[in-house]
Amino acid sequence: ALGTVGAEARRALVRDAVELVLAPVRLGRALYRVRSVTFVGYVWLWGLALWTMYVAWLAPSGAWDGLWYHEPMVGFALQNRGFANIDVQPMLEMVNGYPRAAENLMLWASALYDRRLVDVVPSFALLVAALGVFTLARRHGASQPGSIGVAVVAVTIPGAALELRSTYVDLSVLTATVIALHFVSRLELRARDAWMAGLALGILGAVKAN
Repeated sequence: ALGTVGAEARRALVRDAVELVLAPVRLGRALYRVRSVTFVGYVWLWGLALWTMYVAWLAPSGAWDGLWYHEPMVGFALQNRGFANIDVQPMLEMVNGYPRAAENLMLWASALYDRRLVDVVPSFALLVAALGVFTLARRHGASQPGSIGVAVVAVTIPGAALELRSTYVDLSVLTATVIALHFVSRLELRARDAWMAGLALGILGAVKAN
């Protein structure tokens, strides 16, 4: 019986994973069928994220904060097989004192391939934040095209888009904030929503102290 339950859980996990991959394509098709102007914004959002991922892989960014402490955090963690306090000059103490949740994502990206994937993380965070804004807008009464429009505008303002292809963590801050809002603003707050909201707030605090 336990084996049957395990098999069913695996099949459900595969179905959910496939649905997660196909959902953006289905949404794009729906927007195209109704000839919504937000279809252009939707395609542009995906194009921006995928293009900046590709460009980040081709060449590293020159972001000041990245050279100052974000990238050294990742490099030292790879050398030491985990985050640890490092004996550095006083000007580099941010390496030891800064929250590291976003650097965990950069660390995994780097470990799976090499340093060129460090700058891909903000582009991924942009898409997750857009999904969260879309969900919030739909929950509070906006139409599907309107929700897409709100999401595109919210996550591609210059303050967000200019941090793509970099090691800045502010898009991870945005993503964690939107996820927390998603769970705490449900019309009927369940215990699991409270747990997930707490987890999202914990991640938010672990991304950036302020």
